[in-house]
Amino acid sequence: MLFTGELVDMYSKYSEWRGWKWSPLQIQESDLGGVRSALVAVEGENAYADLRFEAGVHRVQRIPQTDKSRMHTSTASIAVLPEPEEVSVVVPSESVKLETMRASGPGGQNVNKRSTAVRLTHTETGIVVHCMEERFQHLNIQVQ
Repeated sequence: MLFTGELVDMYSKYSEWRGWKWSPLQIQESDLGGVRSALVAVEGENAYADLRFEAGVHRVQRIPQTDKSRMHTSTASIAVLPEPEEVSVVVPSESVKLETMRASGPGGQNVNKRSTAVRLTHTETGIVVHCMEERFQHLNIQVQ
Protein backbone atom coordinates (compact mmCIF):
# COMPACT_ATOMS: atom_id res chain seq x y z
CA MET A 1 0.00 0.00 0.00
CA LEU A 2 2.99 2.25 0.47
CA PHE A 3 4.15 1.25 -3.01
CA THR A 4 0.78 2.21 -4.50
CA GLY A 5 1.02 5.64 -2.90
CA GLU A 6 4.55 6.06 -4.24
CA LEU A 7 3.34 5.17 -7.75
CA VAL A 8 0.47 7.67 -7.51
CA ASP A 9 2.91 10.33 -6.36
CA MET A 10 5.40 9.47 -9.11
CA TYR A 11 2.80 9.58 -11.90
CA SER A 12 1.41 12.83 -10.48
CA LYS A 13 4.83 14.49 -10.56
CA TYR A 14 5.58 13.06 -14.01
CA SER A 15 2.29 14.45 -15.33
CA GLU A 16 3.08 17.84 -13.83
CA TRP A 17 6.57 17.77 -15.38
CA ARG A 18 5.07 16.94 -18.81
CA GLY A 19 2.47 19.71 -18.47
CA TRP A 20 -0.47 17.31 -18.42
CA LYS A 21 -3.64 17.78 -16.42
CA TRP A 22 -3.76 15.29 -13.52
CA SER A 23 -7.22 14.67 -12.05
CA PRO A 24 -7.65 12.12 -9.24
CA LEU A 25 -11.12 10.62 -9.70
CA GLN A 26 -11.05 8.13 -6.82
CA ILE A 27 -8.36 7.36 -4.26
CA GLN A 28 -9.09 4.60 -1.77
CA GLU A 29 -6.90 4.75 1.32
CA SER A 30 -6.09 1.80 3.54
CA ASP A 31 -6.63 1.57 7.28
CA LEU A 32 -2.88 2.05 7.81
CA GLY A 33 -2.71 5.34 5.91
CA GLY A 34 -1.41 4.03 2.58
CA VAL A 35 -3.19 4.03 -0.76
CA ARG A 36 -5.10 0.85 -1.62
CA SER A 37 -6.18 1.90 -5.13
CA ALA A 38 -6.40 5.00 -7.28
CA LEU A 39 -8.29 6.03 -10.39
CA VAL A 40 -6.97 9.12 -12.15
CA ALA A 41 -7.49 10.92 -15.44
CA VAL A 42 -4.49 12.32 -17.27
CA GLU A 43 -5.11 14.76 -20.11
CA GLY A 44 -2.57 16.36 -22.37
CA GLU A 45 -0.63 16.12 -25.59
CA ASN A 46 0.50 12.52 -26.23
CA ALA A 47 -0.48 11.48 -22.68
CA TYR A 48 -1.96 8.14 -23.75
CA ALA A 49 0.81 7.44 -26.26
CA ASP A 50 3.48 8.01 -23.61
CA LEU A 51 1.73 6.22 -20.73
CA ARG A 52 0.28 3.19 -22.53
CA PHE A 53 3.45 1.15 -22.01
CA GLU A 54 3.18 1.69 -18.24
CA ALA A 55 0.26 -0.77 -18.20
CA GLY A 56 0.95 -4.05 -16.46
CA VAL A 57 2.22 -5.28 -13.12
CA HIS A 58 4.87 -3.18 -11.38
CA ARG A 59 6.97 -4.81 -8.70
CA VAL A 60 9.40 -3.53 -6.10
CA GLN A 61 11.64 -5.52 -3.75
CA ARG A 62 13.08 -3.75 -0.74
CA ILE A 63 13.97 -4.09 2.88
CA PRO A 64 11.47 -1.95 4.80
CA GLN A 65 12.61 0.47 7.49
CA THR A 66 10.37 -1.23 10.06
CA ASP A 67 11.63 -4.79 9.47
CA LYS A 68 15.35 -4.93 8.63
CA SER A 69 15.56 -8.73 8.75
CA ARG A 70 13.94 -9.69 5.44
CA MET A 71 13.11 -8.41 1.99
CA HIS A 72 9.49 -7.56 1.09
CA THR A 73 7.99 -7.65 -2.39
CA SER A 74 5.12 -5.38 -3.39
CA THR A 75 3.20 -5.39 -6.66
CA ALA A 76 0.74 -3.01 -8.23
CA SER A 77 -1.33 -3.42 -11.35
CA ILE A 78 -1.56 -0.42 -13.71
CA ALA A 79 -4.18 -0.04 -16.44
CA VAL A 80 -3.89 2.74 -19.02
CA LEU A 81 -7.02 3.31 -21.08
CA PRO A 82 -7.71 5.98 -23.70
CA GLU A 83 -10.70 8.25 -23.27
CA PRO A 84 -13.37 6.87 -25.59
CA GLU A 85 -14.47 9.20 -28.33
CA GLU A 86 -18.15 9.96 -28.72
CA VAL A 87 -19.59 8.36 -31.81
CA SER A 88 -22.79 9.44 -33.43
CA VAL A 89 -24.62 6.56 -35.08
CA VAL A 90 -27.85 7.00 -36.99
CA VAL A 91 -29.87 3.83 -37.48
CA PRO A 92 -32.64 4.13 -40.07
CA SER A 93 -36.02 3.28 -38.59
CA GLU A 94 -36.72 0.90 -41.50
CA SER A 95 -34.00 -1.45 -40.22
CA VAL A 96 -35.49 -1.64 -36.69
CA LYS A 97 -38.42 -3.86 -35.74
CA LEU A 98 -40.43 -2.57 -32.74
CA GLU A 99 -42.34 -5.06 -30.60
CA THR A 100 -44.31 -4.45 -27.44
CA MET A 101 -45.01 -6.98 -24.71
CA ARG A 102 -46.14 -7.20 -21.13
CA ALA A 103 -43.50 -6.40 -18.58
CA SER A 104 -42.66 -8.43 -15.53
CA GLY A 105 -41.87 -7.21 -12.06
CA PRO A 106 -43.18 -4.15 -10.20
CA GLY A 107 -45.64 -1.76 -11.79
CA GLY A 108 -48.95 -2.92 -10.47
CA GLN A 109 -52.04 -3.59 -12.51
CA ASN A 110 -50.85 -1.39 -15.38
CA VAL A 111 -47.97 -3.71 -16.38
CA ASN A 112 -50.20 -6.76 -16.03
CA LYS A 113 -52.91 -5.39 -18.35
CA ARG A 114 -50.97 -3.37 -20.91
CA SER A 115 -47.99 -4.03 -23.17
CA THR A 116 -45.59 -1.57 -21.57
CA ALA A 117 -42.28 -3.30 -22.32
CA VAL A 118 -40.50 -2.62 -25.60
CA ARG A 119 -38.15 -4.80 -27.66
CA LEU A 120 -36.19 -3.38 -30.58
CA THR A 121 -34.50 -5.71 -33.07
CA HIS A 122 -32.01 -4.47 -35.65
CA THR A 123 -32.98 -6.59 -38.65
CA GLU A 124 -29.57 -6.43 -40.37
CA THR A 125 -27.44 -7.55 -37.40
CA GLY A 126 -29.96 -9.28 -35.13
CA ILE A 127 -29.01 -7.11 -32.14
CA VAL A 128 -31.89 -7.01 -29.65
CA VAL A 129 -32.55 -4.39 -26.97
CA HIS A 130 -35.21 -4.81 -24.24
CA CYS A 131 -36.58 -2.04 -22.05
CA MET A 132 -39.14 -2.32 -19.26
CA GLU A 133 -37.79 0.23 -16.81
CA GLU A 134 -40.74 2.60 -16.94
CA ARG A 135 -44.42 1.92 -16.27
CA PHE A 136 -45.57 3.33 -19.60
CA GLN A 137 -44.78 2.21 -23.13
CA HIS A 138 -44.02 5.67 -24.54
CA LEU A 139 -41.44 6.23 -21.79
CA ASN A 140 -39.77 2.87 -22.50
CA ILE A 141 -39.52 3.79 -26.19
CA GLN A 142 -37.81 7.07 -25.24
CA VAL A 143 -35.30 5.27 -23.01
CA GLN A 144 -34.15 3.21 -25.95
